[in-house]
Amino acid sequence: MLAYTPDAEFTPSDVRVTEAQIYRREKEMGLPYQEELYLPGVFHTTLEPGEHFLSFLFAVGPTRKQLVRGLGSLAKAERKDFAKLRFEEIRRRKVLNDRAYSMSSKVRDEDIEWLVMNADSFIVDRASTGMRSVIAGYHELADIGLDALISLPGLTMSIGRFQDARAILTTYARHSRYGLVANDFPDKGIQPEYDSVDASLWYIMGVHKYIQATNDTEFLRGIIWDTMESAITAFRIGTKYNIHEDHDGLICSGIEGVEVSWMNERIGNWIATPRVGKCVETNALWYNSLMAMADMSELLGRDPYEFRAVASWIKEAFVQTFFDEELGYLYDFVTDNENDASIRPNQIFAIGLPFPLLDHKEAVSVLKTVTKELLTPFGLRTLSPQDARYARANTGGPRSRADATFNGTVHPWLIGPYISAFLTLMGRTSDNKVHAETEFFRPVLGAVRRGALGTISDMYDGSKPHRDRGCVSRARNVAELLRVYFEEL
Repeated sequence: MLAYTPDAEFTPSDVRVTEAQIYRREKEMGLPYQEELYLPGVFHTTLEPGEHFLSFLFAVGPTRKQLVRGLGSLAKAERKDFAKLRFEEIRRRKVLNDRAYSMSSKVRDEDIEWLVMNADSFIVDRASTGMRSVIAGYHELADIGLDALISLPGLTMSIGRFQDARAILTTYARHSRYGLVANDFPDKGIQPEYDSVDASLWYIMGVHKYIQATNDTEFLRGIIWDTMESAITAFRIGTKYNIHEDHDGLICSGIEGVEVSWMNERIGNWIATPRVGKCVETNALWYNSLMAMADMSELLGRDPYEFRAVASWIKEAFVQTFFDEELGYLYDFVTDNENDASIRPNQIFAIGLPFPLLDHKEAVSVLKTVTKELLTPFGLRTLSPQDARYARANTGGPRSRADATFNGTVHPWLIGPYISAFLTLMGRTSDNKVHAETEFFRPVLGAVRRGALGTISDMYDGSKPHRDRGCVSRARNVAELLRVYFEEL
């Protein structure tokens, strides 16, 4: 590591390695919790009246030579050069926020500006591919395809970063196989995993949104269209992890010991929330992807008939399969032998995506159920508190926490599709937007001022006081807040 500042003097430390530090929370969670810390020295400075910040440059690399090269000549720069660099960084941040607000007529909001800057931290260049990617969360997570594609609209298009959106979509097109986009990018020499049923469908929705925003129809040609068409074909004829179209047009997925839905918490061969069969959110995405493909086919001068015909067939089968008239909500997943009636947030995607599948009466009933059972000030719970499996808090050892993650724990990103569903159903009037912002959006946004400042934690306990859990900053949470703020409210 190389650290440099012209604002302070460095004093080497007599003790270069500390005694073992004990991390209390890691110990409670059953994780490695002891670590010796390297202490090369201390920076000393005096702040004069009116001064309120210091500037540092930090770089990390395998050798000092690479560190210095990475910083250019900055390690030897004079103060005026450093001041110029600081000015350029401040200007870069201003440009990011100016560009975001150029997408709307909204008054500047400090909390939103924090999120715009935080969004920038997730967009990275992956060394093993040399291409743009998205970090799923800090500091535990790498780039995960499903997270990247859920996050794509909010991290890029909603705030004017269209070139980044294009680059990220190209990355995933170039790393698709079996009709599936990669769900993770390990280091060089290791093949990506393709263990997400939804990632390819979110990919299609991401391209559709990009085309709507930019009218860049040339981008559709070649590898992008081939990737999407391959995904549709693979889902219809069958691909890895038993992902296939059933006789009614709906998508089945999953095999024993592998969970390919987004509720994929596991330890070894134990799956915390097994959902093998027809998952409600997957089939909502499947219908939406076909409708999106029909739209994009027309833009390319192709016949959209087959996509629309299959989508029409699926819409009818979806309601017949998932909606329970007596319960008034959608099953979470369905198999030949079971209709899982767990009240989970996945059903909100039947209303909250661009192409809803339910009529008004059905949609009102679903939204009412989700609101009553799952809505909290930090997003939606993953299971109703009335369910015997409900976990009030995401605590304990690894298995206990894995079990809680999708059995009650709140996931903030779900407030995005919830708000979209509310406005789709109630109408996008000024009054409804104000209501949605005040009652649903602002409470979740308040999380930027607790935990890690300026961002949104991974998840929160299902019950009060809703303590934050997991990684300190999650891309999809930040992204969905930005999307609904700039596009819906």
